[in-house]
Amino acid sequence: MEEKSFSRKQQRMYDEYRASYLRAREDMMSKLPDSLLCQILSYLPTKDTIRTSVLSHRWKSVCLLVPSLDLSSSEEENSVLYKLKLSLQRDKNDQRCVTRWIDFVATPKLKHLDVECVLANRIFLEVIPQSLYSICDTLVYLRLHWLSLGDFESVSLPCLKTMRLEHNVYADDASLESFISSSPVLEDLSIVRMVHDNVKVLRVISRTLTSFHVDYLYSEGDGFVDLFLREGSGVLIDAPRLKYLKFEDDLSESKIITNAVSLEKVNVAFVFGDTDFGGVVDLPKRNMVRDFFNSISEVREMKISLYTMEVMYISFAMDVACVLTC
Repeated sequence: MEEKSFSRKQQRMYDEYRASYLRAREDMMSKLPDSLLCQILSYLPTKDTIRTSVLSHRWKSVCLLVPSLDLSSSEEENSVLYKLKLSLQRDKNDQRCVTRWIDFVATPKLKHLDVECVLANRIFLEVIPQSLYSICDTLVYLRLHWLSLGDFESVSLPCLKTMRLEHNVYADDASLESFISSSPVLEDLSIVRMVHDNVKVLRVISRTLTSFHVDYLYSEGDGFVDLFLREGSGVLIDAPRLKYLKFEDDLSESKIITNAVSLEKVNVAFVFGDTDFGGVVDLPKRNMVRDFFNSISEVREMKISLYTMEVMYISFAMDVACVLTC
């Protein structure tokens, strides 16, 4: 009985010593600067480098800054990267790494790319490199979140079927239109806009698009969108094969849908605000509202939010009262 108790005590002492030893080694490594840790990790196989990211938040950041990565497999010579999801959380003190990562993984075999940046401020937006537009011609799925799509010479995304663009900044209207139209087989498109994204009129022109979701959200620091910013803004949709549309943009001034010959289901969440139903004499806005609903009047299923219904009801009720009293 005493021998068994002594054995347990020895085991406990050994476990405590081992834990203390590991903590001491970890503390020594933690005292090293990020630059030296990156250099050390660069000598490890990529799979071992990635494993260090689970140690702590700091190690996760250090792992993303390693100057050299080897994604090839020693067991299979033809091993390639088909899918990559890159999630980053940055502030003003972090080094930029999105360009380096995309340049590194941009290959003719990549099919699924998801890049998400969580930023403390939009001034830290990273620019998507040219390699995405010119090399990744086998992409089928693409999601870009909180990034900058600057000027580009040409775009070639011939296989892309699903595109998600969320809270990005673009060079101008034409660059975003060109980026969308560069996908000749695009079927599913979702765009979440933000104020000051450098796009005045969003033009979606596609002969293959079947599903489209547009949203316009406030971001931190946007403040109130005044009439000056709304003036001349709009959304133009020309997609004859479009079957499903979800509309959540009540900030743009005009909304135009043409060639909606295949449209079957519409979700009208936020489309018009009280400023879109000015007075009876504001015929251009009245005509725009009328034309919008006429363009989707043949759908089989329509869902209209309570907010939109209330705005329309109050506005038309005021118009009727004005007509009767004038």
